[in-house]
Amino acid sequence: MMRRVVVAMFKGGTGKTTVATSVAVGLARRGRNVALIDLDAQANATDMLGCNESRSHDMYSVLVEGG
Repeated sequence: MMRRVVVAMFKGGTGKTTVATSVAVGLARRGRNVALIDLDAQANATDMLGCNESRSHDMYSVLVEGG
């Protein structure tokens, strides 16, 4: 069964990135398939997971411009 967990709030500095990343890592360590989508322009979740080699494709370019 697929489940979706969303961490969202308009206000900054509330720990959204830390919570989302921690939950994603915890679920992955328990063998779950996880897709963590970092829509923040600062890409902090991406950096926290060590996936910062290339910034050539952000979500805007993928979703609006097709890649």
